[in-house]
Amino acid sequence: VLALWLGALATYAVVKAIGSGLLSSAEPTALLIARSLLPGVVVVGAQALVVAGLGQFGLDLTAQKWFAVAGVLLVAGITFVVINHALVAWLGGIGRVVSVLLAVLTAAAALIGTAPGVFAALRPFSPLTPALDAVRAIVTESAGATTSTLTLVGWLLLALLASSIAVARRRTTTLTAVLAAA
Repeated sequence: VLALWLGALATYAVVKAIGSGLLSSAEPTALLIARSLLPGVVVVGAQALVVAGLGQFGLDLTAQKWFAVAGVLLVAGITFVVINHALVAWLGGIGRVVSVLLAVLTAAAALIGTAPGVFAALRPFSPLTPALDAVRAIVTESAGATTSTLTLVGWLLLALLASSIAVARRRTTTLTAVLAAA
């Protein structure tokens, strides 16, 4: 899960979250958003399949569990791409720092049993948490995979809304700005 998050973060460290020329573009906002998300979706989608393959190799999953894990990882990967896109589109470099902090928070809370209590308290607010919980639930055959996956979808929808607003915001201007450019 952490690898998918870092892949999404790295994508928007290399690719501009919002391209130039949005103000003069006649293309629909949805197409512009899709175009800006495509590189991340391709990279993280391939990563999700590789991670699921490694999970199959390391955990000897049944076919049904493998498809479930691969599906959750794909949903998580797409969610992570959209979240990182929104963070960078709204906050620029600070968005990347927030992304790194979310990765550290989740990794510390999930992997270190003696992590300070603040990590455990903040863990539910990390978008990585439902992905990690869903994969754990599938692998261990415990409850919660569906709820965690639906939480991921909620994060996806919120991030898509934030990305849409960020792109739409860049496509508008004021009369004062137009007159100043003339």
